[in-house]
Order: sequence, then C-alpha cells, then structure tokens
Amino acid sequence: MKLRSALIIGCALLGLSCSSKKQTKVDKTEPLQQIAAKEVPKPNSKRPVAPEGMVVIPRATFKSHRSFENADQPWFEVTVDRFALGKTEVTVEAYQKCLAANKCSDKQLNGQHWQGMEFTKSEECNWGQPGREKYPLNCVTFEQAENYCKYLGGRLPIQNEWQLAAGGGKQAKYPWGEKAADCSLAVIYSPKGPGCGSYLTSPVGSRPQGASAQGVLDLVGNVSEWTAPALDGGKRALHFGGSLVTQKTQAEYYRWGSAAASERSAQIGFRCAKDI
Repeated sequence: MKLRSALIIGCALLGLSCSSKKQTKVDKTEPLQQIAAKEVPKPNSKRPVAPEGMVVIPRATFKSHRSFENADQPWFEVTVDRFALGKTEVTVEAYQKCLAANKCSDKQLNGQHWQGMEFTKSEECNWGQPGREKYPLNCVTFEQAENYCKYLGGRLPIQNEWQLAAGGGKQAKYPWGEKAADCSLAVIYSPKGPGCGSYLTSPVGSRPQGASAQGVLDLVGNVSEWTAPALDGGKRALHFGGSLVTQKTQAEYYRWGSAAASERSAQIGFRCAKDI
C-alpha cells in the first residue's frame, strides 16, 4: 500500500497520468514551437551509421504536436536532421559502467524528491536494487542524465528529435501506429495498477510489439524521458513518453510534462542521442 500511495502521489506532482482524470498541470513557460525554432540540427551529408545500441532516425519534415493535454491544438511543421537514438532507455547496468569510469555520479539515485518534498529513499528507484540491472535508470536528475550521454560522446535528444522518433514523422498516436495502448505494447497503468500491475518499471525492451518503425523500444510507458534543452535558465526540463502510471487513454507519444531539472522521480529516466 505504501508503494501504491507513493506512485499515485508522485504522478500527481509530476503531471503524469495515473488516474482517469484529465491532468491540467502544464508548464507554460515556453511553448514547444519556440523551442523547435531554437534547435534544429544542421543537415549532414555523411552516410548514416548507427553507433552500437542505437538506431538511425532519418531526416524528416513533420508536424510536431505542441499541446500537452489538448489534442485539438494545431500542429506546427519542423525539419529535423537525421540522428542516432538509443534503442532502449539507459539501464542501471549501463550507468554502472560510467560510474566505474569516474565519469558519472550515483548521488541520491536511490531516492526521490519533488517540489516541496525532502529527499526520501525509495524501493521504486532501480539503482541499488538486486536483479534490476536491466531496468531503466530512474530517480535521475536532468544533469546526471546529460552527463551520462556526454560520457558516451552523445547528448540528450532535443524534444523535436524525440517526437520524430516516436511518431515516425506521421500523425499516428503511438510509436507502433493507431492501435490503442495496452500492456502488450507498453508498461503503463492497468486495472491491476501502475506498471501493468507490478507497481514498478520493467526491464527495458520488454514490450517489443510496441517498437517504433525504426525499432526504438519503450517510447511510451516504463519511464518518461528527459529531453533537451533545459528551460528557464536550466531550472526546468521537459520529459516525454509517459510512464508506468500513464493511463492507456492518455498514452499518445506527443504528451509531455515538465519538472525541475534537479527533481528525481521513479517515473522519469532517459535515453541518449548522437549526431551522425
């Protein structure tokens, strides 16, 4: 019961969906359209080769969704150059290698804190939990995620890159197409509870039927994912994709939330991108 209560409190504070009620907490500090205008990668004429553990997302012009909760809001057109994106979310096991190389920090990875709440150790955080080496690294700050990607020679994906990968440059609702989300496709909230009844995240790639057209896994559910750039002078950042507490009726890939860059949540993780 404590675990269930913590999940429900956490999703409410982060603006994620763990109940059938419509979420209304939205960061309006900077419209996505303005972010899109800031950072569109330059064309690259080299032959695309995907680094290990990544897939190539081809250059495309597509309509990017800018509304967190209103599907009737207009889409805007944006061009994104090809790039490589992690096939899965970064795992505990992968992050341990960065820590061993003295390039990453494990500070407070075993706990959560949100606005107005003190840091609290949590079994929902995968770091340090036996048997969760292949689970996504969650309870990680924006800075820790960014530093890990730099260790790989990459970066966090820009929010429009993330949307291109998840939507395939089309206006389908989900990475896999138009079929409604369920637990065969994504690790989301179910009648049994968060995480399809486990009340935890799942090993990365555990829902291969929910892969995108390029084969990217877990773009919806499991953990919502930090994206760049940070907003408000580095104080806040957007996260995309929903998590283990997302309702199936609110699992469209283009839904986003925001959090303080210093916050830690069992519902937020990340994956990395690279220029190619």
